[in-house]
Amino acid sequence: MEIKLEGITKKYGKVIAVEDFNLGVEDGELVVFLGPSGCGKSTTLYCIAGLEHPDQGKVSIGKKDVTLLPPKDRNVAMVLQSIALFPHLSIEENISFGLRMRKQCSKDEIFRRVRKVASLLQIESLVLRMPHELSGGQQQRATIARALVQDPAVFLMDEPFANLDARLKLTCQTELRRLNQKLGMTIIHVTHDQGEAMSIADRIVVMNEGRIEQIGTPMEVYFKPKNRLVAGFIGSPPMNIFDDCKFTVKEGRAVVTIGEDLEIPLPLRLTQKIQESGLNSITIAIRPEDVHLVESGRKPSEEYIGSLKMTIEVIEDFGREIEVYFDKNGKKLTGLFPPSEEFQVGNEVCVTFKEKNLYLFDSDTDEILL
Repeated sequence: MEIKLEGITKKYGKVIAVEDFNLGVEDGELVVFLGPSGCGKSTTLYCIAGLEHPDQGKVSIGKKDVTLLPPKDRNVAMVLQSIALFPHLSIEENISFGLRMRKQCSKDEIFRRVRKVASLLQIESLVLRMPHELSGGQQQRATIARALVQDPAVFLMDEPFANLDARLKLTCQTELRRLNQKLGMTIIHVTHDQGEAMSIADRIVVMNEGRIEQIGTPMEVYFKPKNRLVAGFIGSPPMNIFDDCKFTVKEGRAVVTIGEDLEIPLPLRLTQKIQESGLNSITIAIRPEDVHLVESGRKPSEEYIGSLKMTIEVIEDFGREIEVYFDKNGKKLTGLFPPSEEFQVGNEVCVTFKEKNLYLFDSDTDEILL
C-alpha cells in the first residue's frame, strides 16, 4: 500500500519535532527513517500510525486521507522497541490477542492465521511456550508475528532491534528483509543505526532536527551525500572531515592547508571548482577506505593527491580488516586497510588519497561542492 506524507509538521509547545516533511512510499517498499536521537523519526512514524496527529499536513494510505482517523481505522500494524508480550499468556495467545479482541474472525480462522505467521517466522514449535521461556530474538519474532497476523496494509517498526545483541540483531534484520521480499508488504522502519539502515533499506530518509536532509538508496546516500551531515553520519568508521581548510593558488593549482602544516595539492578540476565557488575556506572529507599508503619519498601516481607524513596512534584489528588511526600535530585521520603486520603503533608513514574520492563542502552552508 502506498503512503504519502505532505507537509507534515508536528509541534510540542514551542518545540518543532517535525517540520514540512514530504515523502512518498511506494507499495511494497522498505523505507528507513535514519538519524540521531531527537531528530523526529518516531514522531513522524506516530503520525502515520495515528498515535499523533500533525499540526499541519496530510497523511494518505493508499488513496485515502487518514490524517484524522484513529489508529484502528488505518489498517497499520506497529512493532515498538519494547517487546511488550503479555507474560501471563502463551505465545499463541499473544499473537492472536488482537484478532480475539476484534471478534471478527472465527476460532478456526484465528488458529490458521496464527500458525501461518508462526511458520513464516520459524517459531511454530514455540507457540505453546510462555514468553519467559524464549530468547530475546524469539520474543521479538513473536512480537512481529502479532503484528503480521492482522494482515496490515502497512507495517511500522520503531527501533525494534535496539535491545538485541549484535548477532540476534543481524538475524532479525535478515528476517525482516526476507519478509518484505516474500510478502511484498510496505514497511517503514525507524533506527539510529546506519549499518542497520544500509543493510535492509530500499531507500533511506536521513533526518536531522525534524527535517529531511536526504532521501536515496543506500548507495546514493553513501557515495553521493548532499551535505556534510549525511556524509559524516553514513559510514563506519565515519568519514574523515577537515574543517575550514585554507587554500591558495600556486602556478594555477590550489594547495589546501589543513591546520598548520598539512598540505594537499589539488588537481586542476578541483581547483576550478573551488575558484568558481568564490570561497576562502572549504571542508575536505575522505572516507577511511579511500586512505592509502605510499612509500616515503616516492611520488604517488596521478590518480592520487599528495603525500602526508603521519604517525600511527591506534590500531584496531577486526580480522578481515584493520582500522588505523593516524595523528599529525593534533590532526586525526582514520584509515581502513586489509590485515597487515606492517602497521605498528608509533611508526611514521606516508598516506595519500584518491583524487576522485575526495569530497569538498562549503564551510558556511555544509552543502557539497563536489
